Amino acid sequence: MSHKIDQLVASIQDQIFKEARETYGDMGFERWRNPLYRGAMKDADGHGCLTGTCGDTMEIFLNFNHETR
Repeated sequence: MSHKIDQLVASIQDQIFKEARETYGDMGFERWRNPLYRGAMKDADGHGCLTGTCGDTMEIFLNFNHETR
C-alpha cells in the first residue's frame, strides 16, 4: 500500500512542477525551488510576522542602509 501512495504523491508532485514551469518559465521555476533569501536575517533592523485567518504565516526581516547624506 505504501508503494502506491508514494507513486501517487510523486505523480502529483511531477504535475505541479510541470504546471509551475509552464506558468512561470524556467527561471521563475528555479527561483521558486531554490530561493535566494530564506530564513531569518541576522541582525535585522526590523521584523514583522503576520498569521492570516487561514493559518498561513508571513515573516519579513528588514535591514536598512544607515548611510547619511
